Amino acid sequence: MKGVNVIVHLASPSGFKLKDPELVMKITTSSIDSLMESAMKEPTVVAVVLMSSMGTMLDSTKEAPYQYTEEDWDLTAIEAAKKHGMSCLGGLVYRASKVGAERAFWSFKDCKPSFSMTAINPA
Repeated sequence: MKGVNVIVHLASPSGFKLKDPELVMKITTSSIDSLMESAMKEPTVVAVVLMSSMGTMLDSTKEAPYQYTEEDWDLTAIEAAKKHGMSCLGGLVYRASKVGAERAFWSFKDCKPSFSMTAINPA
């Protein structure tokens, strides 16, 4: 990472064969933690961008019309993935892991990094 100015994190385990939500969530959050810890140590980093997902915000318990903001998290995805365990559908595992990863990402904001942080949540 030495000399890097901008980091764009695009990787995430995905696929309908993902079955272990605990493992996938651990992998996604630990990869964010590792990336951000390294970025915090490199003075040349000016920006970190996370490719997240609109699914991190969507919550089926909200009634339409509802305007989502950066305060919204789909915590039901994490709860459901943990509840269903190994019988969980891959799409739900993916969505829960994206919620966990983005929450881990934003937790580094409290460390007052010297670089900007941006999460993109495409639909």
